[in-house]
Amino acid sequence: MLRSTSPSSDTTEKMKIRHLLQGREEASTAPPTSAFFTNMDSTPAHPPHETGCWNSRSFQLLETHAEDFPTPESLHTSSPEELCRVPSVPQPPDDEELTELCNFFLGNLLKFIPIIRTEDIGSYGDMAREGQRLLAHSMAYVAAGFVPGCKPIRARLAPFIFAYLEQCALEGNEESRWTALQAVAVLYNWTTPNFHVDFSDRVVQNPPLTHNALRAIWDKLVLTTTPLEVSEDVARLLEQYPMECTIRKHRRVWWYLCCLWMHATIHYRTWLIDPGNVFKADPGIYTCKYIFRDYLTDHVIGPIVAQVELCCIRERFLDAGHRIDSSQQPLTMLKEMNDAVDSWHREWSRQWTNSGSYEPLEVYYHFTRFCISVQASRLYQSCSTSEISPSAGLSLIETSVERVCDLCSVFTNLNPLSSYSLCFVPEDVFALVICGCEYVLGVQTTLHNLKLLNTHQLVSLRAIAELMLAVATYDKEWAASQGATLLRRLSTRLSGQRDNQPSDASPAPLITSS
Repeated sequence: MLRSTSPSSDTTEKMKIRHLLQGREEASTAPPTSAFFTNMDSTPAHPPHETGCWNSRSFQLLETHAEDFPTPESLHTSSPEELCRVPSVPQPPDDEELTELCNFFLGNLLKFIPIIRTEDIGSYGDMAREGQRLLAHSMAYVAAGFVPGCKPIRARLAPFIFAYLEQCALEGNEESRWTALQAVAVLYNWTTPNFHVDFSDRVVQNPPLTHNALRAIWDKLVLTTTPLEVSEDVARLLEQYPMECTIRKHRRVWWYLCCLWMHATIHYRTWLIDPGNVFKADPGIYTCKYIFRDYLTDHVIGPIVAQVELCCIRERFLDAGHRIDSSQQPLTMLKEMNDAVDSWHREWSRQWTNSGSYEPLEVYYHFTRFCISVQASRLYQSCSTSEISPSAGLSLIETSVERVCDLCSVFTNLNPLSSYSLCFVPEDVFALVICGCEYVLGVQTTLHNLKLLNTHQLVSLRAIAELMLAVATYDKEWAASQGATLLRRLSTRLSGQRDNQPSDASPAPLITSS
């Protein structure tokens, strides 16, 4: 049942929310911290049990109480207007604010998420009338993160969005679940990397829209209609309507593409947190290339299938890595995986023919090559010491360092307009680069006597740190913090390199990709 309200209680509640929002703003000025699996010379500043972090097993934010949220029964019987009157769910922003934020999303952010149908988006008023209010609110929530002064709008939208996502996951019809799938994809794409959450959000007593929370909702949404079922529907549909000009007009095709795109996105974020985790997907995911075999040149379908194919290569590599019993196997495996990834690159590189433009596939390609060499190096070092060749082990480490520099060059070689567009990319894109940079700094710290790094490689890392600071926006607190930290650590190392370098020595050339 909805709790009754009175004018006095409304006033009290508004004062309470205003006070909490002010507290949140003050708390959010604290410098963020992070930890990566490749960080070899530092430790997290705050262990998870000290920060009140999201519990990935129960998907509950510590210090959040169930009575602060409406029950599923009340959601089922409540209209949007009635839901907004529940004291624990603040009033959403007015239509004018939401319209401006949706327009901002369409103009700057839409190009970074390919699975939103043009038929499902438009002005806020149109989307609200067509039953796309949840998607519109999600777009506005993301856009508000890039506009100074809009944090209170995000705080007001978050519980409203979360409540309706939960309602759709529990008992929504196909129309509402399709809207919820798109909304989760939008929110998940721009959430802060999982290894840093602004825990000042807990002051508002609302569940933040984190990776884990959104992943839990996503898993609920796809329980009713699994990717395997959708893939079978799409296969039958393509037999009936083989014309490429009409394929993307069918919602079932977009439903399947949404599942594929989310699989790849979740895959890489899982990789960042737990690089040894073998991420198994629904069988319907692995058949996408065959199902779309006649549509791989489509500018929407092709890149999504390519991402999934790259994930499959990594999964095969991890499966094989669990059966290592000889020091030669990691080296053989590295060669096989390099061949597989390079073959993938030859097949799909036509998708990023525009030189100097930001291409997500190119980023994933270089990051995958880096991770494969790191994993091979670790597998090699885990073998018996009597079988290990020190020179082979160092060669694997050098290869990983070179591939980090290749990854950095993807960003530093962008043209000015593409560099500006990085202001709006998801922060996980920078997380991929930071993981590589942390690895390189860890190598230099641990093996500094071997002088595996040259000055040009450190300069390459400094360029990416400066770029992260240059494109930092209101929502890029994490990226700006990581860029500043990386720049500070590199300054110390570069000064040490110059002090140890002969005055007439020229910097060593940047090693090219292996």
